[in-house]
Amino acid sequence: PPPERPDFRRKRRRRPIWRFFLALFLLALIGGFAFLYFRFGLNPLQAMKGAVGIGRIITQRNAPPFDGRERVNILVLGVDVSFDNAGAARTDTIKFVSIDLKKPSISVLSIPRDTWVEIPGHHAGRINGAYQLGGHGLAERFALAKATVSGLLSELTGEEVPIDHYVRIQTDSFVKIIDAIGGVHVDVEKRMKYDDPSQDLHIDLHPGPQFLDGYNAMCYARFRMDWEGDYGRIRRQDQLMQALVEEVKTPEAQQKLARKMGLLMSLIRTDIPEEDLLAVKRISGRARARFTAM
Repeated sequence: PPPERPDFRRKRRRRPIWRFFLALFLLALIGGFAFLYFRFGLNPLQAMKGAVGIGRIITQRNAPPFDGRERVNILVLGVDVSFDNAGAARTDTIKFVSIDLKKPSISVLSIPRDTWVEIPGHHAGRINGAYQLGGHGLAERFALAKATVSGLLSELTGEEVPIDHYVRIQTDSFVKIIDAIGGVHVDVEKRMKYDDPSQDLHIDLHPGPQFLDGYNAMCYARFRMDWEGDYGRIRRQDQLMQALVEEVKTPEAQQKLARKMGLLMSLIRTDIPEEDLLAVKRISGRARARFTAM
């Protein structure tokens, strides 16, 4: 047979298909940035930061909360002054919250504000003054409050009790948080009547089961004009917190919390990452809560 003639035609190289999808993705990205800029005035850098933040939350949502720890301790401080008032902030509400992420369960220990303690680097005094003695910076104030409470609990238990995070809530923020949830059911135990014009505080509650909005829930939590004094106030605060835990277990409350998470984050000061706060919200919906006081 005659010899086969060689084919000198250049063979057409097939381009990788991933280049097509890459070009399509870049085109869609550019179109998306253009839409955000002309529709909302959002520049590409802002849009990219938002996309990165959303991606971080999505990827970390499946990760174990609090870096996989089995227990996390949180110091909750309640103050009744403005965040900008640097001279008179005292933490009249002090709660040590320990979350067992494995069970899950939540234990809350209330510490009376007049507890006499050794404040590190300062003289002995009432525990509610530790936050104020920390200085003008938030980080320094929180650090001293955490060290003081940790030292007290370590002395009482004989073991080291670390505090991992903090949460600070202002009085008017507490009102807004309760209103954002939609209120709370409370069985008011007695007639409560008290007026303090200097604080614009006017408590007027009647006994019996009722649905309290944010302001009246705050009044119930702050009332102490009876023979129990601060101990009665602590007991009622724990009763209110327990009612809130039960309230947020309902699907309606969970949906409200999900929709208003941004608002709630703006009403508190905390060093807990947002993704871990979301985990706490999920845990609170199924955890057993236990409240005690010193």
